[in-house]
Amino acid sequence: MLYQSQRLWGIFVMVLIICAGSAGAAQTIVTHYEEDFSIFPNPEQGFYEYTDLNKLPVDIGRLREQGRTLIWGRINLEAYRNTATLPEALLHQIYQGFDIARDQGMKVIVRAAYGSKGPGGDYRSFADPSMDIIKGHLRQLEPVFAVNADVIALFEAGFVGPWGEWHSTSIARDYDRGRDMLLSILVELSLENRGFASLYNPRKVQIVMRHQDLGTQLVHDIIIDPRLWKPGRRIVIQEVVELAQDMSTGSYTVHLNLPDPYPSLQGDPRYSLRCANRGIWDAHTGYNTLVDGVTVSVQR
Repeated sequence: MLYQSQRLWGIFVMVLIICAGSAGAAQTIVTHYEEDFSIFPNPEQGFYEYTDLNKLPVDIGRLREQGRTLIWGRINLEAYRNTATLPEALLHQIYQGFDIARDQGMKVIVRAAYGSKGPGGDYRSFADPSMDIIKGHLRQLEPVFAVNADVIALFEAGFVGPWGEWHSTSIARDYDRGRDMLLSILVELSLENRGFASLYNPRKVQIVMRHQDLGTQLVHDIIIDPRLWKPGRRIVIQEVVELAQDMSTGSYTVHLNLPDPYPSLQGDPRYSLRCANRGIWDAHTGYNTLVDGVTVSVQR
Protein backbone atom coordinates (compact mmCIF):
# COMPACT_ATOMS: atom_id res chain seq x y z
CA MET A 1 0.00 0.00 0.00
CA LEU A 2 1.14 3.56 -0.68
CA TYR A 3 0.67 6.53 1.59
CA GLN A 4 1.63 10.11 0.87
CA SER A 5 3.87 12.02 3.27
CA GLN A 6 4.78 15.27 1.51
CA ARG A 7 5.08 16.31 -2.09
CA LEU A 8 8.57 16.09 -3.55
CA TRP A 9 10.49 19.08 -2.33
CA GLY A 10 12.72 21.26 -4.42
CA ILE A 11 14.14 24.74 -4.77
CA PHE A 12 13.69 26.97 -7.76
CA VAL A 13 16.61 29.36 -7.50
CA MET A 14 18.36 32.38 -8.87
CA VAL A 15 21.79 32.51 -7.28
CA LEU A 16 24.04 35.54 -6.90
CA ILE A 17 27.54 34.36 -6.04
CA ILE A 18 30.16 36.74 -4.68
CA CYS A 19 33.46 35.11 -3.73
CA ALA A 20 35.86 37.43 -1.96
CA GLY A 21 39.21 36.87 -0.29
CA SER A 22 42.91 37.53 -0.52
CA ALA A 23 43.32 34.84 -3.17
CA GLY A 24 41.57 36.84 -5.87
CA ALA A 25 39.27 39.63 -6.92
CA ALA A 26 35.53 39.55 -6.32
CA GLN A 27 33.30 38.09 -9.03
CA THR A 28 29.58 38.46 -9.53
CA ILE A 29 27.79 35.70 -11.43
CA VAL A 30 24.01 35.62 -11.87
CA THR A 31 22.56 32.28 -12.96
CA HIS A 32 18.96 31.31 -13.73
CA TYR A 33 17.85 27.68 -13.40
CA GLU A 34 15.12 25.81 -15.21
CA GLU A 35 12.55 23.98 -13.11
CA ASP A 36 12.63 20.18 -13.16
CA PHE A 37 9.18 18.55 -12.99
CA SER A 38 10.44 14.97 -13.31
CA ILE A 39 10.01 12.39 -10.54
CA PHE A 40 13.20 11.65 -8.62
CA PRO A 41 14.00 10.32 -5.12
CA ASN A 42 14.60 12.85 -2.36
CA PRO A 43 15.33 11.91 1.26
CA GLU A 44 12.42 12.10 3.70
CA GLN A 45 9.98 13.23 1.00
CA GLY A 46 7.14 11.89 -1.13
CA PHE A 47 5.14 8.66 -0.87
CA TYR A 48 6.01 5.97 1.63
CA GLU A 49 5.73 2.19 1.68
CA TYR A 50 3.75 0.39 4.41
CA THR A 51 5.69 -2.58 5.75
CA ASP A 52 6.84 -4.40 8.90
CA LEU A 53 10.20 -3.07 10.05
CA ASN A 54 11.33 -6.42 11.41
CA LYS A 55 10.53 -8.13 8.08
CA LEU A 56 12.01 -5.56 5.72
CA PRO A 57 12.91 -6.93 2.25
CA VAL A 58 16.65 -6.73 1.62
CA ASP A 59 15.98 -5.07 -1.75
CA ILE A 60 13.63 -2.37 -0.41
CA GLY A 61 15.85 0.21 -2.12
CA ARG A 62 14.21 -0.74 -5.43
CA LEU A 63 11.53 1.77 -4.44
CA ARG A 64 14.01 4.58 -5.07
CA GLU A 65 13.55 3.92 -8.79
CA GLN A 66 9.91 4.99 -8.26
CA GLY A 67 10.95 8.15 -6.41
CA ARG A 68 10.27 6.75 -2.92
CA THR A 69 12.75 7.01 -0.04
CA LEU A 70 10.47 6.49 2.98
CA ILE A 71 9.28 3.35 4.75
CA TRP A 72 6.35 3.34 7.19
CA GLY A 73 7.88 0.71 9.44
CA ARG A 74 5.47 -0.98 11.83
CA ILE A 75 6.80 -2.78 14.90
CA ASN A 76 4.15 -5.41 15.59
CA LEU A 77 4.09 -6.22 19.31
CA GLU A 78 0.74 -8.04 19.35
CA ALA A 79 2.33 -11.35 20.36
CA TYR A 80 3.95 -9.71 23.39
CA ARG A 81 0.95 -8.02 25.00
CA ASN A 82 1.36 -10.10 28.14
CA THR A 83 5.15 -10.54 27.99
CA ALA A 84 7.25 -8.35 30.26
CA THR A 85 10.43 -8.73 28.19
CA LEU A 86 10.70 -8.61 24.42
CA PRO A 87 12.74 -11.53 23.02
CA GLU A 88 16.25 -10.85 21.79
CA ALA A 89 15.32 -12.40 18.44
CA LEU A 90 12.75 -9.65 17.83
CA LEU A 91 15.17 -6.89 18.85
CA HIS A 92 17.73 -8.37 16.46
CA GLN A 93 15.17 -8.33 13.64
CA ILE A 94 14.43 -4.66 14.31
CA TYR A 95 18.15 -3.84 14.31
CA GLN A 96 18.42 -5.73 11.02
CA GLY A 97 15.50 -3.78 9.56
CA PHE A 98 17.24 -0.49 10.28
CA ASP A 99 20.50 -1.85 8.81
CA ILE A 100 18.69 -2.82 5.61
CA ALA A 101 17.07 0.63 5.39
CA ARG A 102 20.48 2.30 5.74
CA ASP A 103 22.13 0.02 3.19
CA GLN A 104 19.30 0.65 0.71
CA GLY A 105 19.26 4.45 1.07
CA MET A 106 15.88 4.60 2.84
CA LYS A 107 14.54 6.24 6.01
CA VAL A 108 11.91 4.92 8.39
CA ILE A 109 8.73 6.33 9.95
CA VAL A 110 8.42 4.26 13.12
CA ARG A 111 5.23 3.14 14.84
CA ALA A 112 4.87 0.33 17.38
CA ALA A 113 1.46 -1.23 18.05
CA TYR A 114 -0.09 -4.12 19.99
CA GLY A 115 -2.63 -5.07 17.33
CA SER A 116 -6.09 -3.77 16.53
CA LYS A 117 -8.73 -6.35 17.57
CA GLY A 118 -10.07 -7.26 21.01
CA PRO A 119 -12.20 -10.18 22.25
CA GLY A 120 -15.17 -8.86 20.26
CA GLY A 121 -13.27 -9.24 17.01
CA ASP A 122 -12.94 -5.52 16.23
CA TYR A 123 -11.13 -2.40 17.44
CA ARG A 124 -13.98 -1.37 19.77
CA SER A 125 -13.16 -4.20 22.17
CA PHE A 126 -9.38 -3.70 21.95
CA ALA A 127 -7.62 -3.09 25.28
CA ASP A 128 -4.07 -1.88 25.86
CA PRO A 129 -1.49 -3.98 27.68
CA SER A 130 -0.64 -2.81 31.17
CA MET A 131 1.35 0.40 31.41
CA ASP A 132 4.18 -1.50 33.13
CA ILE A 133 4.52 -3.82 30.14
CA ILE A 134 4.47 -0.94 27.65
CA LYS A 135 7.08 1.02 29.59
CA GLY A 136 9.25 -2.08 29.92
CA HIS A 137 9.16 -2.60 26.16
CA LEU A 138 10.04 1.05 25.64
CA ARG A 139 13.12 0.68 27.81
CA GLN A 140 14.24 -2.24 25.65
CA LEU A 141 13.58 -0.43 22.37
CA GLU A 142 15.17 2.88 23.38
CA PRO A 143 18.80 1.82 22.67
CA VAL A 144 17.70 0.29 19.35
CA PHE A 145 16.19 3.62 18.33
CA ALA A 146 19.19 5.58 19.61
CA VAL A 147 21.73 3.59 17.59
CA ASN A 148 19.61 3.93 14.44
CA ALA A 149 18.48 7.55 14.83
CA ASP A 150 20.28 8.46 11.59
CA VAL A 151 17.77 6.50 9.48
CA ILE A 152 14.65 7.37 11.49
CA ALA A 153 12.73 10.10 9.68
CA LEU A 154 10.21 10.51 12.50
CA PHE A 155 8.26 8.69 15.19
CA GLU A 156 4.52 8.25 15.42
CA ALA A 157 3.56 7.93 19.10
CA GLY A 158 2.14 4.40 18.79
CA PHE A 159 1.99 1.82 21.62
CA VAL A 160 -1.49 2.93 22.77
CA GLY A 161 -4.84 2.16 21.17
CA PRO A 162 -5.74 -0.11 18.24
CA TRP A 163 -3.10 0.18 15.51
CA GLY A 164 -1.20 2.45 17.94
CA GLU A 165 -3.54 5.30 16.99
CA TRP A 166 -4.33 6.58 20.50
CA HIS A 167 -8.11 6.17 20.56
CA SER A 168 -10.85 3.92 21.98
CA THR A 169 -8.92 2.55 25.00
CA SER A 170 -8.84 3.45 28.69
CA ILE A 171 -5.33 4.91 28.47
CA ALA A 172 -6.18 6.96 25.39
CA ARG A 173 -9.39 8.32 27.00
CA ASP A 174 -7.91 9.03 30.45
CA TYR A 175 -6.08 12.37 30.38
CA ASP A 176 -3.76 11.70 33.32
CA ARG A 177 -2.84 8.13 32.31
CA GLY A 178 -2.51 9.14 28.68
CA ARG A 179 -0.30 12.08 29.60
CA ASP A 180 1.89 9.86 31.78
CA MET A 181 2.21 7.29 28.99
CA LEU A 182 2.97 9.89 26.34
CA LEU A 183 5.64 11.55 28.47
CA SER A 184 7.19 8.14 29.06
CA ILE A 185 7.30 7.59 25.30
CA LEU A 186 8.81 11.00 24.66
CA VAL A 187 11.47 10.56 27.31
CA GLU A 188 12.38 7.06 26.22
CA LEU A 189 12.68 8.05 22.55
CA SER A 190 14.78 11.14 23.10
CA LEU A 191 17.43 10.07 25.60
CA GLU A 192 20.10 9.11 23.06
CA ASN A 193 18.68 10.46 19.80
CA ARG A 194 21.20 13.29 19.61
CA GLY A 195 20.29 15.67 16.83
CA PHE A 196 17.06 13.90 16.01
CA ALA A 197 14.06 16.19 15.65
CA SER A 198 10.77 16.22 14.16
CA LEU A 199 12.01 20.47 5.41
CA TYR A 200 10.79 18.53 9.03
CA ASN A 201 14.23 17.39 10.19
CA PRO A 202 17.25 19.71 10.48
CA ARG A 203 19.68 19.73 7.58
CA LYS A 204 22.95 21.50 6.78
CA VAL A 205 23.21 24.02 3.96
CA GLN A 206 26.66 24.33 2.39
CA ILE A 207 28.41 26.06 -0.49
CA VAL A 208 31.08 23.74 -1.90
CA MET A 209 33.78 25.08 -4.25
CA ARG A 210 35.50 22.23 -6.09
CA HIS A 211 38.66 22.73 -8.15
CA GLN A 212 37.91 21.49 -11.66
CA ASP A 213 41.40 20.00 -12.18
CA LEU A 214 42.67 19.09 -8.72
CA GLY A 215 39.37 18.06 -7.12
CA THR A 216 40.19 19.93 -3.91
CA GLN A 217 37.24 21.47 -2.11
CA LEU A 218 36.38 24.42 0.06
CA VAL A 219 33.23 23.83 2.14
CA HIS A 220 31.40 26.84 3.53
CA ASP A 221 28.52 26.35 5.98
CA ILE A 222 25.57 28.72 5.62
CA ILE A 223 23.81 29.53 8.87
CA ILE A 224 20.22 29.03 7.76
CA ASP A 225 17.40 26.61 8.58
CA PRO A 226 16.00 25.01 5.39
CA ARG A 227 12.93 23.83 7.32
CA LEU A 228 11.73 27.42 7.02
CA TRP A 229 11.79 27.26 3.22
CA LYS A 230 8.05 26.89 2.80
CA PRO A 231 6.29 26.07 -0.52
CA GLY A 232 5.47 29.07 -2.61
CA ARG A 233 7.98 31.40 -0.97
CA ARG A 234 11.00 32.81 -2.74
CA ILE A 235 14.19 32.32 -0.76
CA VAL A 236 17.12 34.68 -1.37
CA ILE A 237 20.49 33.62 0.04
CA GLN A 238 23.30 36.17 -0.01
CA GLU A 239 26.52 34.73 1.32
CA VAL A 240 30.16 35.86 1.25
CA VAL A 241 32.54 32.92 0.93
CA GLU A 242 35.94 33.71 2.42
CA LEU A 243 38.70 32.03 0.41
CA ALA A 244 41.57 30.33 2.21
CA GLN A 245 45.05 31.87 2.05
CA ASP A 246 46.51 28.68 0.58
CA MET A 247 43.64 27.99 -1.82
CA SER A 248 44.85 26.69 -5.20
CA THR A 249 44.39 29.03 -8.14
CA GLY A 250 42.36 27.93 -11.12
CA SER A 251 38.78 27.30 -12.16
CA TYR A 252 36.18 26.09 -9.66
CA THR A 253 32.67 24.68 -9.82
CA VAL A 254 30.34 25.97 -7.11
CA HIS A 255 27.76 23.61 -5.63
CA LEU A 256 24.90 23.76 -3.14
CA ASN A 257 24.97 20.82 -0.72
CA LEU A 258 22.17 19.85 1.68
CA PRO A 259 23.49 16.71 3.40
CA ASP A 260 21.86 14.62 6.09
CA PRO A 261 22.66 15.96 9.59
CA TYR A 262 24.04 12.62 10.80
CA PRO A 263 27.80 12.12 10.19
CA SER A 264 27.16 8.47 9.31
CA LEU A 265 25.10 9.56 6.28
CA GLN A 266 26.73 12.85 5.25
CA GLY A 267 28.96 11.25 2.63
CA ASP A 268 26.11 9.24 1.09
CA PRO A 269 24.52 11.12 -1.85
CA ARG A 270 21.30 9.13 -1.46
CA TYR A 271 20.62 11.11 1.71
CA SER A 272 21.45 14.54 0.26
CA LEU A 273 18.58 16.75 -0.85
CA ARG A 274 18.16 17.24 -4.58
CA CYS A 275 16.91 20.56 -5.90
CA ALA A 276 14.16 20.48 -8.50
CA ASN A 277 16.16 22.16 -11.26
CA ARG A 278 17.28 20.56 -14.49
CA GLY A 279 20.90 19.67 -15.12
CA ILE A 280 22.30 20.55 -11.70
CA TRP A 281 22.19 17.25 -9.76
CA ASP A 282 25.43 15.30 -9.33
CA ALA A 283 24.42 11.77 -8.28
CA HIS A 284 28.01 10.83 -7.38
CA THR A 285 28.50 13.56 -4.78
CA GLY A 286 24.95 14.54 -3.85
CA TYR A 287 25.73 18.14 -4.81
CA ASN A 288 23.51 20.57 -6.72
CA THR A 289 25.73 22.39 -9.23
CA LEU A 290 25.22 26.14 -9.22
CA VAL A 291 27.84 27.45 -11.61
CA ASP A 292 31.06 26.47 -13.40
CA GLY A 293 34.06 28.61 -14.12
CA VAL A 294 34.56 30.65 -10.95
CA THR A 295 38.22 31.66 -11.26
CA VAL A 296 40.50 32.03 -8.27
CA SER A 297 43.74 33.89 -9.05
CA VAL A 298 46.57 35.41 -7.04
CA GLN A 299 46.48 39.15 -6.60
CA ARG A 300 49.74 40.90 -7.59
